[in-house]
Amino acid sequence: MNLEPTILDNGLIKMPCLSVSPTAITAYTRLMDFNGNFKTWNTGIKPPCENREKGFISKKGQKSLERAIYWFLYSVDPNIVNTGKGKEKITFLTLTLPSKQVHGDKEIKDKCLKQFLTEIRSDYKVTKFIWKAEKQAQGQLHFHILLDKFLPVKEVKQKWNRILNKLGYVYEYHKKMSRLEWSEYRELRLKEVKSKPSDKQKNAIRQAFKNGVACNWMNPNSVDIENLRKVGNIAAYCAKYMSKEHKGVAKEVLKVEGRIWFSSQAVSKMKNLLLVSADDQTYIEEFAQMLKAYQTTSKVYEAEHALMLGVPVDQLRYKGFKTIPYEFDEHCNEIFNRERNIKLFEQQKTISVQTVAPAPVELVSTIEQLTLGL
Repeated sequence: MNLEPTILDNGLIKMPCLSVSPTAITAYTRLMDFNGNFKTWNTGIKPPCENREKGFISKKGQKSLERAIYWFLYSVDPNIVNTGKGKEKITFLTLTLPSKQVHGDKEIKDKCLKQFLTEIRSDYKVTKFIWKAEKQAQGQLHFHILLDKFLPVKEVKQKWNRILNKLGYVYEYHKKMSRLEWSEYRELRLKEVKSKPSDKQKNAIRQAFKNGVACNWMNPNSVDIENLRKVGNIAAYCAKYMSKEHKGVAKEVLKVEGRIWFSSQAVSKMKNLLLVSADDQTYIEEFAQMLKAYQTTSKVYEAEHALMLGVPVDQLRYKGFKTIPYEFDEHCNEIFNRERNIKLFEQQKTISVQTVAPAPVELVSTIEQLTLGL
């Protein structure tokens, strides 16, 4: 890919630009006139229109969700993205329905999810969150949620069950489970185990039955908080988990009514930094030096219209690069509404390179945007 500005026959300039995210820098070109105004690519061919039916997330929406997840984690603590540390500062949970869904998706989101988010923002001072609505294989609605505070699972479960019972889901669970004897409950739970159950699983089933009886089956296990301690690349894990698709299941079963995902205002305003070589040629010059420094590694990805360096910006700072990291810091200061503590990284003796974002995801996203003239 040519990183030099090129004047075309129509008088427009093919201007190199850089899109800087917490985990990568992507170079691509945009059309610009001599007044510095961007123009759209006009090839005479209408760009393909993604005809994705409602109820499912589009490819473009999925890329936006993944990008929001990376920015969310970086804003909570850059270490989460760069080194995998700081995971104790976030909560990644799943909210489910304990009994058969009998209300529409929109009603559950409006009457239950909305109240849940309102309460945790008030009770736990949550300011940033991302939620994604999905359907299970049997058509049950559930939610994956990322929060910028660590939440106690017992309190969260009690809160969600109380809210759910406004629509009667906990009471329906109570009516069903209170009729079961131990042998019936055991048989029901063993069907969920695909292989031969271990002693640990058998003991867990017995304890779950005792707990259910103790609370009169009015506190179902409708909340699951992911254990992230052993997850290395937490950013990639969350992005993949919240973007997964069920295979082999009829589309109608998986269709979600209304909004599929949403982020708080604090997250929605986090965008990649755009650097244009027309403003300062040193951006492109430094990027070329970065490419040279990593040319023998697997961190450089090139396509016809884009070139990406899949290295976190904070790691590039330790390589001696200053211009782009400085601009990125200023960009973060503005969108986070706080000063970033760069010394946090300077105190670290080693930088883990195992948590680099999956390069093809962002590269494909950039190429798609170029194709559509965005």
